[in-house]
Amino acid sequence: MDIKLKLKKFDGAIIAVVLFTFGFYNTCESENNLSKNKKMTLGKVTDFKYRLEGGYIRYEFYANGELHKTSDPDDSGWPDYIRDVRAKKGKFYKVEYDSNNPKNSKIIIDKNSKSHTELLNKGIKKNGIIEKVYAISENYFDLYIKYHFDKNDIKFRTRLHRDSLNCKTVKACKGSNIEMIISPEFPRLNNLYHKSYDRIKRIEAKNRK
Repeated sequence: MDIKLKLKKFDGAIIAVVLFTFGFYNTCESENNLSKNKKMTLGKVTDFKYRLEGGYIRYEFYANGELHKTSDPDDSGWPDYIRDVRAKKGKFYKVEYDSNNPKNSKIIIDKNSKSHTELLNKGIKKNGIIEKVYAISENYFDLYIKYHFDKNDIKFRTRLHRDSLNCKTVKACKGSNIEMIISPEFPRLNNLYHKSYDRIKRIEAKNRK
């Protein structure tokens, strides 16, 4: 075998060993930091894919007043991940995270998931501001609402019947306050988003299939 080819293969093996050692060290360091600085919160599963290789569970959670979006492996391989059941999109699960580095986190997929209804039943009242409003029909308004919680400005759209509103005209609604229920554990979650007429109808149609 050519001496240059031998050296090239040897260099490749050395690089592979160095990368493996570096990755192993970083993983161990992350695990130690997570154990020392662990805090718990709730995270929402936004997507997942189960497969033999490269499966993932994407989720988001709030820590230190900020929204963090990340992902975990779909299986329970090393380092240990709790995967007692299959994840469900839109459900909330416990998340453990490093208080000094929230990007270092794990989501716990078990039977103790929470629905948005369960979280809102323990929610708090919050006032939002109707920034924009459009009359979709004689009875329904599309409202674009903004509210602030902790460090977050959160915006969303909802479609509500005008009889459910304190304001009865587009002009009266624009710039006015509106009361809602939000979850302190996941501030983006609010009752008015889920009360949107079009979203409710889509869910009903899906359930009839």
